[in-house]
Amino acid sequence: MRWAAVVSDDRDTIVALPDGPLVIIWDDVREAEEFYVNPALNRTSGRRFATTQLFVEKKADVACTVDQGFCTRSYGEARTAGLRFLLVKPGTRLSEIKAQPEEYRRQIQPELDRVFLAIPQAMPEAQSAAASSTTNPPAGK
Repeated sequence: MRWAAVVSDDRDTIVALPDGPLVIIWDDVREAEEFYVNPALNRTSGRRFATTQLFVEKKADVACTVDQGFCTRSYGEARTAGLRFLLVKPGTRLSEIKAQPEEYRRQIQPELDRVFLAIPQAMPEAQSAAASSTTNPPAGK
């Protein structure tokens, strides 16, 4: 089984999709792991979606995530691709999962409840345009 997660600088602590510098994909059958730069790092929008696309491209079976790790768009992409989900508590380490794989396998879910999904924020450009339209109404109004 191929597992995917975004991790912090320590390469072990699982964080939300847009928050960590690295994506790890590990295969528990082959006992192999691969690290990638998180594609969300240099983006201002579509961050979770970009990371999800990497999970799918690398043929992950399970996405490990904390609460609010996925947004509705990235979650939809993950579901369409057939990813399953392992919802973990903040601070959970990959080393814990690797040490007890059968325990964590039992916790894998085919879907996440919507309460665990982040609500996407408006893009900065849209926020800026909205602010200027309310502070600078068109001439003649």
